[in-house]
Amino acid sequence: MFVNHAGYTRNSFERLGSARTETHNFRKTSRPSIHDEITENLAEIFTRPSPQEGDHLYHLTSIVADFLFGDDQFDGLLYPTIAMRANSDNIAVKPRYADNHLRFLKAEYIRVEEVGDFNYRITILDTASKLDDRGAILWRGRLPQWAMSDGREQLNFIVENGEWVARDTAGNIVEPE
Repeated sequence: MFVNHAGYTRNSFERLGSARTETHNFRKTSRPSIHDEITENLAEIFTRPSPQEGDHLYHLTSIVADFLFGDDQFDGLLYPTIAMRANSDNIAVKPRYADNHLRFLKAEYIRVEEVGDFNYRITILDTASKLDDRGAILWRGRLPQWAMSDGREQLNFIVENGEWVARDTAGNIVEPE
């Protein structure tokens, strides 16, 4: 996947208070150039915090993103997450790339209960692991669960990357239903 990027400069990281030290500035030169000026201006646009009521303040970002996203040589656009002080990233993927290279695994419908500085608390309300023929999400109406039926082998449960995972006796992951 080839992505275009915007917002990754030392100045933008410092302005947002990011813990990052590395930037995604792939062009290294010893003297300033017009490229550096463009990179800094794009970073300022893509990492400008705005008040919560200021959706209109993202208008310029949207115009620039459409321009960067529109280039056929790229499959997506990568930019830092302002709410996380540029310590994590957002990626917008073009539909043609997603349709040809990604597969649906699962979706969670959540309610955000509480938002902190660098954390949040959620409640999962519904889950899905399938799409219909048109690509619409087929919600289960419940949380996922492992169902044991007669003749099914034993499952071993462990926590991996903060989530419960069930494995059969051969070590294969068994997805909840």
